[in-house]
Amino acid sequence: MLRSLLSRRVLAGAAVTSAALGVSASLYKRSSTSSASPSSSPWSVWGALAENAKAKQPPSMLHPKKFVDLKLVDRTDVNHNSILLRFRPVDEEDGSVLDMSFASFILVKAPFKDEKGKPVVRPYTPVGSNGTNNMELLVKVYPNGKVGPYLKSLSIGDTVKVKGPLPKIKYEANMKKSLSLIAGGSGLTPMFQIMHAVLTNPEDTTKLHFVFANVAEEDILLRPVLDLMQRQWPEQLQVHYVLEKAPENWHGETGYVDADKIRRLLPPPSDDNMVLVCGPPPMLKAIAGPKAPDYSQGEVGGALKTLGFKESQVFKF
Repeated sequence: MLRSLLSRRVLAGAAVTSAALGVSASLYKRSSTSSASPSSSPWSVWGALAENAKAKQPPSMLHPKKFVDLKLVDRTDVNHNSILLRFRPVDEEDGSVLDMSFASFILVKAPFKDEKGKPVVRPYTPVGSNGTNNMELLVKVYPNGKVGPYLKSLSIGDTVKVKGPLPKIKYEANMKKSLSLIAGGSGLTPMFQIMHAVLTNPEDTTKLHFVFANVAEEDILLRPVLDLMQRQWPEQLQVHYVLEKAPENWHGETGYVDADKIRRLLPPPSDDNMVLVCGPPPMLKAIAGPKAPDYSQGEVGGALKTLGFKESQVFKF
């Protein structure tokens, strides 16, 4: 069922075509071998229809304690190094759906082992289709990566092993007056999950401030969607793009995300504001300090410590 993105109640619903998102189909090169119907779009949004929430809970297509097989049904080249993949249960008629809490992630296991003979597993955050029998992954493919190139090599109909959902931080509506989101590259995905949870809930008045860092303009993932969301909810969502290598006509921020940019673009330290950070380890270290050796949150460091943020006000993905 196609719904317009321009309604809060409807955005909480089902899939939205790229046309409804204001995105020209020519921006994205679809796979000629896709088994998805022409009317379906990989740019579906998060959440089942609100009126279905009271219905009997359908079974989950995932399992948090064991890997299950999902099959690839659609793929889209998003930019020069990123792809959007849509998966469904092997048995599409089994009635199971994607059931993800906010914010949580899944694990993908490759069909090969590393140099030490251990399974190769990587975390990913689905970016859409909660409450449907689709799971969509936005995957950035790094030249020296392992699971990314494996996922890129998949053909329509191939299966992958997936486990989840696994919770990261439990989000509740209006738990804070504002959320400051800082992401780099594919670190966008958990932030998109949070933004969608807020904007699709008419009872949630949380202000969202998103700083999105990338190397070049062509690296900005989901930009058409983010721009449209910002136009639709200008009083609730602000998006700031930061480019390391900006073109001459660039009107956004340049360089790296540092204390000065955080001070100018985001709310100051407060128990009413929480900062969420997701990006490559060097970026995480520079902004919020590294995680502890046991992968717990660790102490706040970097620019956020300089600005006076406390551990209770910062979360590192």
